[in-house]
Amino acid sequence: MLLKKLNLAEFKSIYFIGIGGVGMSATAIIAKNKGFLVAGSDAHQIYPPTSEILKQAKIFYAVGYRPANLQKFIKNNQAVLVVVGGGESEQGNVEVKLALRKKIKIASFPQVIGELTKGYSNIVVAGAHGKTTTAAMVGWVMHQLKLQPNIWVGGEMKNFKTNAKLDAGKYFVMEGDEYKAAYWDNAPKFSYYHPQILIFHNLEVDHFDVYKNLAQLIAAVKKLVKQVPSSGLILANGDDDNLRSICRLAKARVIYYGFKKDNHFHPRQIGIKSNCNFFSLFAKNKKLATFTLPQVGLHNIFNALPAIILAKELGYDYLKISLALKKFAGITRRLEIKGRKRGIVVIDDYAHNPAKVKAALAAVRLQFPLKRIWAVFEPHTYTRTYNTLSALAQSFGNADKVLLSEIYPAREKNLKKLSKLIDGQKVLLEITKYHPFVSLAQNRQAGLAYLLANLKRGDVVVVMAVGAFNGLADELLKKL
Repeated sequence: MLLKKLNLAEFKSIYFIGIGGVGMSATAIIAKNKGFLVAGSDAHQIYPPTSEILKQAKIFYAVGYRPANLQKFIKNNQAVLVVVGGGESEQGNVEVKLALRKKIKIASFPQVIGELTKGYSNIVVAGAHGKTTTAAMVGWVMHQLKLQPNIWVGGEMKNFKTNAKLDAGKYFVMEGDEYKAAYWDNAPKFSYYHPQILIFHNLEVDHFDVYKNLAQLIAAVKKLVKQVPSSGLILANGDDDNLRSICRLAKARVIYYGFKKDNHFHPRQIGIKSNCNFFSLFAKNKKLATFTLPQVGLHNIFNALPAIILAKELGYDYLKISLALKKFAGITRRLEIKGRKRGIVVIDDYAHNPAKVKAALAAVRLQFPLKRIWAVFEPHTYTRTYNTLSALAQSFGNADKVLLSEIYPAREKNLKKLSKLIDGQKVLLEITKYHPFVSLAQNRQAGLAYLLANLKRGDVVVVMAVGAFNGLADELLKKL
């Protein structure tokens, strides 16, 4: 039974189908900490850091979807709710079919998060990219300021070694993803999160299987902005004219941040020293404070702006905020240096769209200005790759060598039809219009072999992958 409205008070046990997803695993951890009996399953083996996070939380999961997994959980527990991940459906999942056949109540994880966070002052971080790092920065700064925030993000926070943290405070910091809630529910995930404070970081179509154009995304964001009550607060990227237009509809007060000087707050005097960013925060022409970030790249300075502004709005001085940011350890798989071997630096990253690729490589170039940089990139979903191909092809300017994989379809269906639309070879041909050194690896082992044969001492390798090439950075280090 697919639930339109959810009341968690009716349930004692929750079973997560697709528990290996970052959002799903975080939701499972929060549910367990709230007193629910939790278990789940996933199609394939779950890899670190998610596997380690679930192990640490003592949450059991089965590998491989089988009716017996759910049947056993139903048999041993009462008042069971089944939560279905965004990539699962009754057409392709035997456990979802069983739950429907047995008329077990089914919800999406955004519905569950919405219910679990009722009663808190929710701080929702939305936008096409930067959500995870920004939300983690906000949460970490609030933690250092003794606000005891609850935090839920789409990656492992190195400071906490988890993607979900419950505390005693009234604030709940979370990511607000614009993707659809579930296969039966096209509403954006963030529509369930009832923000008191909204941070909208950037407006860009990233999920072309949900939003056919920018106008459709803007319509969804307008609804989110209107959800913020007049007593709340919106922090928005003022460099984006579309966001400024949308925020005129807001009941809440709006503060704009960005690199342009017409924002309420903007950074100047930007530089890098000892592999750290430094910058000064300005309001118009008035210098307010100077900050140091352990994470390099202009995108990380941008990510830090709402964390600083919000903490100041909550009554804390810039010195305390600066000291907190200096201790921010970052997110696993966000330009994470996995190691150095034979004089080669190996970096792991989650970049999977043009803006993220461009920002990641720009940051690496800042950090290693004289090194030969390899960009190993796995295109993510046919629809995204097809719709962003021109921008993607122009995103590798800071790389000396580019190694592509075939396209990873993720949750997409009709792969035969989609692969005729675009494939790895077409991506390669487009990138070669702008870059002289591009190669294509048909699979992970071929990619690994190519790197081992061609890497030289002094090289820097940036692996940007979400699917089949995920884990290549660790494997490369072992083989070097």
